[in-house]
Amino acid sequence: MVEEETRAYAARTRERAVRQLNDALDVVNEWVNLVRQCTEMRTDSFRTEDLVTDASYREALGRFAQLSAAVGWFNERGPVIEAGEVL
Repeated sequence: MVEEETRAYAARTRERAVRQLNDALDVVNEWVNLVRQCTEMRTDSFRTEDLVTDASYREALGRFAQLSAAVGWFNERGPVIEAGEVL
């Protein structure tokens, strides 16, 4: 009984983490869009090819990708880890 309660609590906690990470992802996406706008003004270009060569914008995209990967990791690996399985 205690083990079932602990597993259920772990799952709820992971689900809460995923919700909060998704909320953070939304805010970071908004921030990346603002960085893109600043980059467009700074480079005087709207072409994606020009923008992704900008180090600041590329770094912002990278941070967004890392957070997005964390959300995916929690969704995919979280339940497996809770079950005690390994790769």
